[in-house]
Amino acid sequence: MIRAFALPALIALAQASPSPAQDSRYSMRTGNDVYAVCANRDATDRTMCLSWVAGFIAGLTTVQAFGQRRTVCLRGGMTNGQYLDIIVTFMDENPGRRRFAAGIVALDALYRAFPCRRVSN
Repeated sequence: MIRAFALPALIALAQASPSPAQDSRYSMRTGNDVYAVCANRDATDRTMCLSWVAGFIAGLTTVQAFGQRRTVCLRGGMTNGQYLDIIVTFMDENPGRRRFAAGIVALDALYRAFPCRRVSN
């Protein structure tokens, strides 16, 4: 009888407990949001930032794979941590850019770090 109530109770408890992703400070909408979380070295924050960067990089490479204009030529062998460091360093050096949408700021940082070379005829 106790087992019959255990699973629903655990599910209810898990749903009631806020996860880090539900915390409003992890909104990651603007560069300021990303910078506030990613510029520090808290382990939970770092995990959230690495997840955000992984999603951003996946989206960027998918869009470029479907024939959209290539604006960034990422190097093979880079880790999400290295991409995150590039983005946070860019935000450190360009605080005025942080007010823009997080994806725009990240794209700007990666564009400056990994521009595509033009092929001349």
